[in-house]
Amino acid sequence: MWEEMVDKPRRLLRRALRSLGLPPSRNVAIIADLLKQLHNEILGYNNLGTRFDAALVSSPNLIALYQEDLIDAIEYFGIMPPTALYSASNRHAYNQPRNALAGFAGNGMGLCKNVTDEEACKEEEGEMPVRVVYTLEYTNTSLHVRIDSLAAAHLQYESYEDGGALTNFDLGTAKRDLRIDKSVYWAEVRVFLAKLPRQWQYYGGIDYVILLGNGALDREFVQVVYETVKEFQPGKRDPVFSVTDPTYAAARGALALAERCLAERKDGKELMVLRHRSWAVDLLVRFIQAVYWYVI
Repeated sequence: MWEEMVDKPRRLLRRALRSLGLPPSRNVAIIADLLKQLHNEILGYNNLGTRFDAALVSSPNLIALYQEDLIDAIEYFGIMPPTALYSASNRHAYNQPRNALAGFAGNGMGLCKNVTDEEACKEEEGEMPVRVVYTLEYTNTSLHVRIDSLAAAHLQYESYEDGGALTNFDLGTAKRDLRIDKSVYWAEVRVFLAKLPRQWQYYGGIDYVILLGNGALDREFVQVVYETVKEFQPGKRDPVFSVTDPTYAAARGALALAERCLAERKDGKELMVLRHRSWAVDLLVRFIQAVYWYVI
């Protein structure tokens, strides 16, 4: 309660900036610019000429990458996540999936068979087993690992901020290629990868290992992951890998989640981000925007 009261002025300021069409923070402006670049790349692919009205953004679960900034960046860019189209009254409904959850869905897990049949879909999701999933995202800049208990991906979509997660920016493929002694590098990777499985060995171990990222199919990396996870499995059982095109698995999962969200829309109403303003108000807003950008 006290934390909410202390944080209220900051939230009011962010809301005021949003209402003026301004990014609430520098981070929001940076993320929005990245979204704009990605959006333009997509439109240029196969000469697509239609602007997107809604988009779901999956992202790594980095400590300083807050849902608040992601949501504000999407709004500032002028698009909305599908969940906001039918849950505009609930701020948490705007939350974007992290790559681990999106990768879970992108590997065909936690999804109902037919999203257009709402009742059957909900019944199927309610009967899905809980799986302990170890997700590893291996890219040129970092190695990110996370363990979660997951069942129906859509039901855990909004509150997906639990679970253990670790990130190391010294163990990406770019740093690996600069190492003279690769054996030392892989030894460090083993130590890092063992931290979370060591904790979970007393809770039944890991059900699935999901690999994400453009470096995830490196043979040495896969072998190290296999050996490290198996060491902490009850009975030393072999870990089950789920690897479906690691580079794009999270994107495919985000699309599946978006389809599931859109299938639940009942009122058919679009959330209007930009509202009509009089020319005087619009002129004042433009003046404030100019001052704002000049100051920062």
